[in-house]
Amino acid sequence: MSDIEKVMKINKMSAYLKQHGFASSSDEAASKAQEVFDQKLVTAEKPKEGGIKMADDEKIAKIERNFDVFKATTAQQLNSLKDDVHNVVQKMNEIIKTINELEKLKESVTTIDEDGEKQQRLAPKVIKKPKEEKPKNHPRSGNMQPGDIDLNKTFYFGKR
Repeated sequence: MSDIEKVMKINKMSAYLKQHGFASSSDEAASKAQEVFDQKLVTAEKPKEGGIKMADDEKIAKIERNFDVFKATTAQQLNSLKDDVHNVVQKMNEIIKTINELEKLKESVTTIDEDGEKQQRLAPKVIKKPKEEKPKNHPRSGNMQPGDIDLNKTFYFGKR
């Protein structure tokens, strides 16, 4: 790698570090970029040894353990959510049942206005029977009205 490419990469990295707040000044950003670049060169020049391979295996094992823990906690949370949803569905069914019962009771409620205030009372459901027709103008059961008979003309009350 030529020196020009090295300087360009360090400048680019220092601008990135300064832009994202990893360094407060240009000089500090350049020195941090130089350190990062030198560490990359050192690790790239080292041949892979058994120790590095072991470190990679340990990292993979740690990642696998973390993933297993994540799976277990996620499964536990999912089961908890399923239980919560089941409980909510049961409560909703109970609420629907109660609403249906209240709808049935609502039919038996009568509203009475007294002194401008509305009051509601539960009343038994009234079943109206059809009226029986009476024979028309029969003398014993007839259609008598209160004004049809004048008592003064029918009974004697003294002086006339």
